[in-house]
Amino acid sequence: MENSREFSLGQLLNITSGRLFTNMDDIYDTMSYLSGDNLNTLGLLEYRKTVSDYILSVYPELTGVGLDYSRDKESVVQYLERQKQLFGDSFRLSPMTNSKTK
Repeated sequence: MENSREFSLGQLLNITSGRLFTNMDDIYDTMSYLSGDNLNTLGLLEYRKTVSDYILSVYPELTGVGLDYSRDKESVVQYLERQKQLFGDSFRLSPMTNSKTK
């Protein structure tokens, strides 16, 4: 993919699952890059579904991953390591084009 970047599994699961697997800076960075806009907190809320749908259209195998995570059963690190064995460590994505909805 031209003009693309690699994102960790945790960075993408932050968005597709709506749960925090890395940190808030990763969410701002990932969402801003993929949307092509420097998003603030309201922008994150506005574009989350659109960006999540985009990620899952490119990597449909990530659909539902992270929804089963429970802090009671294992740490984030343990959960992500288990998921990396199934899906890989990183994923390459280009910014979305013409998919913004304001």
